[in-house]
Amino acid sequence: MKLVVRVIEAKNLALTDTNGLSDLYVRIQLGKQKFKTKVVKSLNPMWDEQFTFWVDDLKDSLVVSVMDEDKFFNYDYVGRLKVPIALVFEEDIKSLGSAWYSLKSKNKKCKNKQFGILYCSTELPSTLSNCLGHFFYIPHPSPFAWLFVYYVKFMISSCCYIAFMLM
Repeated sequence: MKLVVRVIEAKNLALTDTNGLSDLYVRIQLGKQKFKTKVVKSLNPMWDEQFTFWVDDLKDSLVVSVMDEDKFFNYDYVGRLKVPIALVFEEDIKSLGSAWYSLKSKNKKCKNKQFGILYCSTELPSTLSNCLGHFFYIPHPSPFAWLFVYYVKFMISSCCYIAFMLM
């Protein structure tokens, strides 16, 4: 089963460099699978990147960490969030949607401290979406737009099936 994660943006991130600038990226991990966004030089970065993971175990958690890239030292940890995959799977629509998440510290002593917020989405696409991919993005969908998208997906899948049968 596939899990699609979209990292959109972050705001009010904690400053880790003494020069007032940060080279921020997001590291995403599910089990042994890891991805990384591009590096953005801002305390309010915009990434808008999408990653696809293969889910083997619903007991796993997706770990999303915001990091500050340093050229000469170890990378600085800014904050993170953990999303249990079972939480996504239990939703009727198999999605948590797009939402703002508070970043937490790895250190239990700093659990009440603010590290910034991250805007991202997680979803387990339907079988039809898994077969056809995500061809359509509608930022402010109306019911008619969704009807059109599902009609087009149905037509594409029907044509693919007929073409396959004729081979």
